[in-house]
Amino acid sequence: MGVLFVGYLVSVVPLTICTLWFGRPLPILFSFAAGALAGVAGLIGLAALYKGLARGQMGIVAPLAAVTTAVLPILLGMCLEGFPARLQIMGFLAASAAIWLLSVPETSQEFQWRQIYLPIAAGIFDTGGNTFYALAAHAGWLDT
Repeated sequence: MGVLFVGYLVSVVPLTICTLWFGRPLPILFSFAAGALAGVAGLIGLAALYKGLARGQMGIVAPLAAVTTAVLPILLGMCLEGFPARLQIMGFLAASAAIWLLSVPETSQEFQWRQIYLPIAAGIFDTGGNTFYALAAHAGWLDT
């Protein structure tokens, strides 16, 4: 956790210096807030992923986090844009199955329900971080 915190904290200084050096204007408040929320969500997602992997449950954490991260944007898009075509749904299902099959270990592991909260949290916060990044970038384009 300390490495994640220091890494995120230390990256703010060079990013600010580069922004000022290249003469980029400071972002509007909405973009700044969305970017900050994206950073926090990404930090929590990485922390949940690393914590799950550190517990030695890679065979469960990796595929479940990957599928969650892949499926949530699709569900969000369905809520905002409407239901996709059948061919797109088949593609989503095939991609999710492929992610799961490529991530699952060759040897079976004993499954316990308490093992799923960290990878699901990692997927949820990773999706939230990506969503907030997109909002920050989109708001920046609207302002200029």
